[in-house]
Amino acid sequence: MIKILLLSILTILISCSSTQKSTDCLGDRDRDFKINWGRIINGDIHGNNYTLTSDRKIHNNAYQSKDGAGEYITTIQDTKSFCSLYSDLMNIMLRTQSLHVPADTNHFIEFINPGMNYRFRALWNPNHDNKGNRDFSVMYKRLEELITVNQSTN
Repeated sequence: MIKILLLSILTILISCSSTQKSTDCLGDRDRDFKINWGRIINGDIHGNNYTLTSDRKIHNNAYQSKDGAGEYITTIQDTKSFCSLYSDLMNIMLRTQSLHVPADTNHFIEFINPGMNYRFRALWNPNHDNKGNRDFSVMYKRLEELITVNQSTN
């Protein structure tokens, strides 16, 4: 009787514990991806640059840190928003294939997925608007908005 009671309590505690929501939109090969974005001035990364990982965590200056971790900022709570962003970025990369427009000041978005042995980097001049960089400029703004929206909810 005591054994059953203890097992019941243990089961309730385990099932009620807070765990991070799974991200169903990611396949097994997508579980370790990173999205880096930021600003490059005269070939060097300047100011804040960010990394979004497959566990929905955003870090500041992870791109420049030696251990690749950077300073934790926030976690994206809305999995639908996260999955939408991921899907949209995949579609933009497939449509564009390559974007490299070096200038004195550039914005960049980099997608790294070791599970698929895939790396993509878009680099563009934010002072000019053209067909090639429009989608990436919109995606850059969405990534930036994730930081402010999720910081206010955390």
